[in-house]
Amino acid sequence: MENRYQTRTFVEGDEVRLVNLFNEAHDKYSGFVPRTEGYWRWSCRDRPDVKPEGIIVTEEKQSGKIVGYTVVGKSGNIWELCVDAKTDRKYVASVLIESATSYLRKVNADQIVLNVPSDDLDIQEACVQTDFFELPPDQMFVGITDFEALVEALAKSIKEKLGDFRETVTFRLLKAQSWINPVFSVRFDTEIQVFEKAVPSGFSIIVDSDVLTAILLGSVNPFAAVLKGKLKINPFWKFRKAMNLLNALQIRNPWFYSLADYG
Repeated sequence: MENRYQTRTFVEGDEVRLVNLFNEAHDKYSGFVPRTEGYWRWSCRDRPDVKPEGIIVTEEKQSGKIVGYTVVGKSGNIWELCVDAKTDRKYVASVLIESATSYLRKVNADQIVLNVPSDDLDIQEACVQTDFFELPPDQMFVGITDFEALVEALAKSIKEKLGDFRETVTFRLLKAQSWINPVFSVRFDTEIQVFEKAVPSGFSIIVDSDVLTAILLGSVNPFAAVLKGKLKINPFWKFRKAMNLLNALQIRNPWFYSLADYG
């Protein structure tokens, strides 16, 4: 296995391939924002604690294909760790983690911190083998400023799930912040159409904006919100349709942020 790969440090021009690898490896996660070269330079390469020798790249010897990389800060933060899904992920992750810890010992870092996706068992196992131990992640606040855009994007992404659902639905948001549009309608048909005001609808969903946020982000069950009096459907006989819609719209992919996304 060792003869198949080689590890080196960053060289100018790697950015394009590193960004592409990151985007391919992380596009399944909720909260994912596609990397650009400019953003990667700002969040990784140009960080005050990151030196060229702290950006470690693993590639196939024969093809030169980059199969993983890590960005290590002298502060002890491993800002990013990314491994190609089509390679021997556990082995490549182990090589990168060992290289990162070796570098941090040389610069006398007091601690080593790495964020790992909750569903990435390969990288988790590589961390355990390198004597990392698990701590609860930092809490992040996620808010929605444009419900119309999010509902439209989610609806377009799950059109197959909606099947023959043909309805115009009005969302009435209670306790909405001043910058949030409290009433809008969405027409679910062969095309998804959003209206920034109420239009004649088959039913209305009446809910606090923070409860709708939790429902769409997958942390609250819409049926439980109804039982707790936090969600109302009008007319109520459209209850089943409303539940089917809200369940389909929920984001169910796991959330993940690399340390580099924390600013």
